[in-house]
This record gives sequence, C-alpha cells and structure tokens, in this order.
Amino acid sequence: LLQDNPHLKTLFSFMKVNGAPFDSPMFKSHVRNVFTVIGDAVNHIDDLDSLSPILKDLGVKHQGYGAKKEYLEPVGNALLCTIEKHLEDDFTQEVHSAWRTFFAVMSYSFAQGLDEDNGKDG
Repeated sequence: LLQDNPHLKTLFSFMKVNGAPFDSPMFKSHVRNVFTVIGDAVNHIDDLDSLSPILKDLGVKHQGYGAKKEYLEPVGNALLCTIEKHLEDDFTQEVHSAWRTFFAVMSYSFAQGLDEDNGKDG
C-alpha cells in the first residue's frame, strides 16, 4: 500500500518512527488489527447487519486520522495483491471477483462512517 501510494504515509503514526518503521511494534499491531477485522468480516459474511455498524464505527475512527473515501481503492488493491501473493495459482478470476465484491461491501459501510463524522448523512 505505502510503496505504491507514498502520499498515504503521513496517515500512519508508525511512519514517524526513526529507523525501520515496518519493524516497529506500532506497525505490527496495526497489521494484526487490520487482518483481525478482515477475519471478523469474513466470519460474519452471512450476517452483514451485524458487521455494518462495526465497519461504520471504524470509518468514523479513521476519519479522525485523515482517511478519505478515495483512499479505499488503493487499500482494496493492496489487499487483493496480498491475497494473490499468498494464494498464488489458487487466485483465480472468481476468487479475485469475490474478494473485490466483498471489499466493496466492507468499504461501503466504512465510507458511511467517514461521511458521518463529517456531519453528512451516509
């Protein structure tokens, strides 16, 4: 994400760490949190009504960090790239399409939170 979108580095507090920011405990904690949320989202794929408010709250929280809707596309692309690297040959067009759709659903709720914190109504 940050290699392809260096302008996003300012959003992450761990990038302010002297030395190797990707070795910092803050970075490792953030990565764990991101994949925990993704795992929870996958586990609740059949219950989007319970997942939506959680993602919306995350959007509100991240708006405070300076996140914007236009950042969701590069985040989704980075997620797909990561999944593709891990799945290798098992990353079929069908898998790509399913993850792209799932990320779009997650992004929709997250974006509602970004809007809400701006005083907008979803």
